[in-house]
Amino acid sequence: MVSQDLVTSAFNGLASHIAVLDAAGFIVYVNASWRRFAVQNGSCDPGAYVGANYIDLCRRSAEAGDKLAIEAIEGISAVVSGAAPRFSQRYPCNGPGVDRWFLMTVTPVHAGSGAVIAHDDVTPLVRAEIASAASERRLRLCLEAGQMGTFEIDLEKEEIALGPQQAKLLKLPAGTNRLRLGDLDSMLLDSDPRSLKERIINAGSRYSEELRLRMPDSSERWLSFAAAPQPHAGQNLGHYFGISLDVTERKFEERNRVLAQEVQHRVKNMLTVVLAIARQTVFHSTPSSSAEKFAQRVAGLGASFALLTKAGWKGVSLSELIETQLAAFTDSFRDQVSIEGPAFTIQPPAAQVLGMAFHELATNSIKYGALSKSGGRISIQWNIRDGGQDKQFHVSWSELGGPECKAPASRGFGYTVIVSAVESSLDGKVQLLYPSSGLVWEVTAPLEEIIAPPC
Repeated sequence: MVSQDLVTSAFNGLASHIAVLDAAGFIVYVNASWRRFAVQNGSCDPGAYVGANYIDLCRRSAEAGDKLAIEAIEGISAVVSGAAPRFSQRYPCNGPGVDRWFLMTVTPVHAGSGAVIAHDDVTPLVRAEIASAASERRLRLCLEAGQMGTFEIDLEKEEIALGPQQAKLLKLPAGTNRLRLGDLDSMLLDSDPRSLKERIINAGSRYSEELRLRMPDSSERWLSFAAAPQPHAGQNLGHYFGISLDVTERKFEERNRVLAQEVQHRVKNMLTVVLAIARQTVFHSTPSSSAEKFAQRVAGLGASFALLTKAGWKGVSLSELIETQLAAFTDSFRDQVSIEGPAFTIQPPAAQVLGMAFHELATNSIKYGALSKSGGRISIQWNIRDGGQDKQFHVSWSELGGPECKAPASRGFGYTVIVSAVESSLDGKVQLLYPSSGLVWEVTAPLEEIIAPPC
């Protein structure tokens, strides 16, 4: 049988502050640690509260407004009465110039015959928790300020765990903390057919990529993702930790800067062409007619420019380009003009020079050719021909039913546009024929100089 002295020695050897209560809640025993703590905190009770009712002491604190004391009364009473097997509570116990926290644990001696209350100083643990919470709060604020998010990827489970800020960046519903990788794949807007899992595996030791995503609200955002694997015993088991950054504004700035440079380049080129038109028009025309001719030619150039701008300078339909240029001269050109050829998009440089050529051809036809008579007709045809190693683009303008056609006595600016400019700009060959039935203009050029590459 264990002696009373041995039990007392065991209790006194504990660092925990121990008090033993009877069935009514009175303190019947305290250990040495309890007594030392009572003295350190200025207690004048020589018995260190032995004989006092612990529950009554808690009740006084509760009456003074301590909500934790109310919780302690209920918990201790439940253990003492045998209604609960255990009760624990963390509480602050601040002394002069120091903040401390203790953990009270209440366990029964025997059901309904009392309880043992142990108080342990958990100040280092609480301070560490407070510091960790503060660090997490600072990290969260930094991530929010930098529009950054954190995530974990499990390749085996094919899912991604999201930090709160990462869920915000992806514009997911509040509380979303996990996503299937396939769901993220469905948001991708780039042309790479690989899944996110494949990209991460192929990246090796570090994955880094800027992704354009369509968010659940249908908006488009750019996020820069970077992730590294968590090694385990020298092996990568497919668990990655990562961070992402919203780079949408930078992408927009880059795109706007590129667009500004392109616009500047195109405007500069257009002004150069306009200046050349002005010089040639004045040189080849009388003062009375030069202003009108200049205005018409600039209007034709502007029509091509407007079409290209509308298409984002990715190219325009050849048939639309021809119709736009002819519409500037007559609303009824469809009754006199047939347009036939395969549908394809021509690139901007070809559209500009061909647009000017069609404008000059139409100008000439209105004054001297088929469009000057109601019965006149124009046939415009184009196709792609096999030119040996490379495919060739061929387009023709043929007039019929107009006045008798004769070769001009001299070459003016119109000839420069429809022959010289076309040949030099398209690296092609132009044939300009003047049979009596009507003017014939034919162009042959390498297909790569004409057709716009696929987007």
